[in-house]
Formats: sequence, structure tokens, C-alpha cells
Amino acid sequence: MTFKKIDPFFQILTFVLIISLTFFVSLTESFVLALFGVAYLFIQGAFKPGLKYLCVTLLTSLLLILILRTTNTYIGLLGWLITILFKLLPTMIFGVSLGLIPINELRSVMASFKIPNQLQMALIVGLRYFAILSDELHEIRQARLTHGLSFRNPIYFRRPLLIMDYYLVPTLMRTTKLIDDLSVAAYTEG
Repeated sequence: MTFKKIDPFFQILTFVLIISLTFFVSLTESFVLALFGVAYLFIQGAFKPGLKYLCVTLLTSLLLILILRTTNTYIGLLGWLITILFKLLPTMIFGVSLGLIPINELRSVMASFKIPNQLQMALIVGLRYFAILSDELHEIRQARLTHGLSFRNPIYFRRPLLIMDYYLVPTLMRTTKLIDDLSVAAYTEG
């Protein structure tokens, strides 16, 4: 899939601005920032992640509205966790947008900011980690479905440890391998 080219310098500045705004905005402003991030993804041509994050934004905002109207203490604790997720949502959306930039362009922009090489690679690995992890989870889901293992199967409700066998263990193994590969890539600078 091809994405529209947006200046990487502008994208990094936008990402830094969104991260700094995350701590100072209200929930309503965080919702507007998340919608702005979704529009930003649509402008780049990343329609699939844009639609996914639009659904996540709308569902979490609806859930947050419902939770904030209740007086139950335990549901209030759930609301606290969802509030944290909702406040971090614009940062995640703009992180996905920044993950679409090729690594060499990202390094050249960071070099123009006079960021040391070691820190450049650490930032790039951090930005790429979640996109790569998402691809790994997609491959695990496809492999599980290929073998006829679907969460809609009633056996998962009778034996929940199968979820651990078929989903969590491969995720942990691939994540460990991914961390090793990324640390080697950071050590050898790409």
C-alpha cells in the first residue's frame, strides 16, 4: 500500500506537540486530538489504521461517557483506566502515522535536530516496535485461523487455558524474538 508523502520534519514536530499536549488537555480536547489524528491518517492514505482508530476513539468515548455517569466504585475504577487510555489515544494514533516514515528519512530528520546516533536508533526502534508487534499478532491470528482455532469455538469457554496455549505463548515467544532482533539492529545501527 502506498502512502502520501508528508514531510517527516513536520510529522516529528506534530508528534512532539501531541505528546506534550496529552498532559494538559481535557477529555473533550483529547477526543478532538484523536479525531485530528484519524484525519491525519486518512490524509496519508492509511485508511485501514484510520478506520480502526476511529472505531476505537468512538467506542472508548461512548464507554467513558457511560462509565462517568455511574456511581458504582468498581466501575469508576474501570473509568479511571479507560480515561488513561483515552488520554494516550492521540499519541498512539500519531505514533502510527510516524511509523509510516521510512527509517532513513526519520534518521536524517533526527540528525538535523542534532540527536546523537545512539539515541536516534533507540527512538526509531521504539517507534517501530508497536507497528512490528501488530504485524506479528496478525500473523499469529492468521496461523491460528488456518489451523481452525477461532475464539468463536465454544471449547475456549470450557477450557480457557487453550487461549494461553494458542495465543499468549506464541505472542510471548515472537515478542521475545522481536526484542532480540531489534536490539541487534539498534546495536549495529540498522
